[in-house]
Amino acid sequence: MGKLFILCGLSFSGKTYLAQKIAEHLPVTIISFDAIYEELRQKVGGDLSSQSEAWDQVKQIALSSLQKNLQEGKNVVWDSTNPLRKYREELVAIGDCFDAQSIVVYVNTPLDEIRKRRQENKATHRRSDRGSDDFEQKLRIWENPLEGERVIQITSESDILTFIHTLDTHEVTNEISLNTRRSKER
Repeated sequence: MGKLFILCGLSFSGKTYLAQKIAEHLPVTIISFDAIYEELRQKVGGDLSSQSEAWDQVKQIALSSLQKNLQEGKNVVWDSTNPLRKYREELVAIGDCFDAQSIVVYVNTPLDEIRKRRQENKATHRRSDRGSDDFEQKLRIWENPLEGERVIQITSESDILTFIHTLDTHEVTNEISLNTRRSKER
């Protein structure tokens, strides 16, 4: 039985960093919407951000990879924003179909810190940013995960270290006492 880590959090919250940390401690396949998007963008040699079909294509590629990996019993990290509860519930349902242990990992970084990181990225261009409009739209529709979603909330580097330690020493469940918290509204 594989594990499905469903990362959620706003852009620049630290989801990809967490995915990489998980991969250092557990054999996983990381399914990253940003990586798939970038691969498609490079194939066509341009910007796909205004094309909703491109995001539909990214989602289909990601879902196909998810199902294949879970069917093979592999651990998967789903690295995407997942702003709506229904998106996360759909992923849990897919995990359940393959008897995977699904866990929502909410990277809950303060909004001020996210804005600071986005601003720094404008100068460094270390990663792609689909712009303020996309970010603000995600912020408007954002639904915090609830305890019933099998959620572990990560709010700091120490939470990340504690979470990673559980990967090394325990079965990961939504009962990890230091990390399972009721999500607070932003």
